[in-house]
Amino acid sequence: MVTFCTSGLMYNEKSLVRYFIIFLFQIFGASFVFSQELPEEIKHQLNINGEVQVAVPIEDVINFPEILSFASPAKTNADLVTLFVTESGYRQLVAFSNPVYIAPNITFNSQAASNSGWSQYPPYDEYIQILNDFEASFPDICRKISIGTSVQGREIVVLKLSENVNENHQEPEILYTATMHGNETAGYNLMLRLIDYLLSHYKNDSLVTRLLGNTEIYINPVSNPDGLFYLNNAVTPYSKRFNANNIDLNRNFPDPELSAPPNGQPLQPENIAMIDFLLSRNFVLAANFHSGVELVNYPWDTWERRHPDNNWYIHVSHSYADTVIKNSNNGYFQSPLFPDGVVNGYDWYRIAGSRQDYMNYFIHAREVTIELHESFITPEYQLDSLWQYNKQSMLEYMQHVYYGFQGTVTDAFSGHPLQARIDLLKHDADNSHIYSDRESGDFYRLAAPGRYDLHFSKEGYFPKTIKNKDLLPSETVSLEIDLTPVNLHEYQNYFLHDSIQLYPVPASDIIQILIPSDLNIEQISIYSIAGLPVNVSNSSLLTFNVDISNLVPGIYIALIRTNNGLVRRKFIKTDK
Repeated sequence: MVTFCTSGLMYNEKSLVRYFIIFLFQIFGASFVFSQELPEEIKHQLNINGEVQVAVPIEDVINFPEILSFASPAKTNADLVTLFVTESGYRQLVAFSNPVYIAPNITFNSQAASNSGWSQYPPYDEYIQILNDFEASFPDICRKISIGTSVQGREIVVLKLSENVNENHQEPEILYTATMHGNETAGYNLMLRLIDYLLSHYKNDSLVTRLLGNTEIYINPVSNPDGLFYLNNAVTPYSKRFNANNIDLNRNFPDPELSAPPNGQPLQPENIAMIDFLLSRNFVLAANFHSGVELVNYPWDTWERRHPDNNWYIHVSHSYADTVIKNSNNGYFQSPLFPDGVVNGYDWYRIAGSRQDYMNYFIHAREVTIELHESFITPEYQLDSLWQYNKQSMLEYMQHVYYGFQGTVTDAFSGHPLQARIDLLKHDADNSHIYSDRESGDFYRLAAPGRYDLHFSKEGYFPKTIKNKDLLPSETVSLEIDLTPVNLHEYQNYFLHDSIQLYPVPASDIIQILIPSDLNIEQISIYSIAGLPVNVSNSSLLTFNVDISNLVPGIYIALIRTNNGLVRRKFIKTDK
């Protein structure tokens, strides 16, 4: 495995050279390095779009990790690292290495006829019109959401696809995004194809119908419109990796280790818009589509230690890659470095500030990064093939959102949904816990097969633990959880008065509930006088009898939920 992780370097001869170069750079850098004349090809490329692609030996990046503070690594082979740099970054880089210029591929347009209507990259104005047309043509299952604007004022758009497109139902939420590096173009085209496929095959394809009927799917084809549409508001060979401020958006999210973007960079408008949108939802599963190599990359990017759900990530990553390989059968997703099409992010190369790590750590979702093509800017004539290779994997990856523990968390008294924290005890770490949805209370804890103890907690409520729950492969385990508030006095407004009585009081073994004919009992719960829930051997909603024979003598509270509100009644349990 090729990697250039830079921790634990020895103080050897190369280290001494490293520190000597840094010493000289600190003294002479501004006056010497920045005064040097740039090579003509570098100057020409920088004049076009402000960034340049170069290759340096992996050994230089290992020996001089400072390179990663001003250069953005994009891919590796056995000996070289491909970097993108601005003019300032290039001038700093030559103090540490001898970069080799990589010219952009300027013949990326169609070279073969195609029957598909999606075989070209739409320019910006046409792209926005396509999204508007999707919404207009499928108003019952498609809604356009503008989440913000880029540095140069271009619209950042997400489409929501669902049977319940204008509502927030108890359904898991999925997010697909692409093109946060503007020169990685395949994802842009494939996301448009995916939207079109989902909308046009709804009610005609069982998998598509299930997905739109039971999930909320959000697709953002372009996260970095200024980079993608840099010249002439169109996709060109000079579409740029960075945004208009020459910042790599995939190094600009708050990092789990730093709790802020790396290198002191301010959050960029595109990422601010995305973060605000992410915080407004409760995403369960996500994928971020890139290019430059062909593989699935799973977390962490910033830490060598594995995610607590590492086995789950390996499974879903291989599921995507294996299906792609099956549907391509031509060496796609099978490079010499990554023959099975899967790699851990840190094992590949460490980065800080990635969207993948932000999603998994701060949003508590489960996201992988999918690299679609070995070229950054994919020639248009290859787009049809990429779609055929990836279509089934893109659809099947979404189905992983159904496998695991799911259900709702509600207030035991009012029945209102709660945003509760859900932990897998002796399993979760590094923020791998999740939260139920704040509006609807539903939760979806994806996990590998195994036996788990699930812990539900919320401030102001007594926690609850469900022990020894088995999860089989591709299984859904449903749980309905109610949490009891610590302070019962806050719930006075929910209670009905003088409408339900208990008989007899005191009682030793059976309590009978006497109700008016216009009420129906939905739930009976018994609590100690301190408000702690207690178990009774049997509560019958048909006979309205509660067996309290197993309770110790004392004062208890019966909470009775009806179709018209709540009733709280005290009773005394006595010995026989």
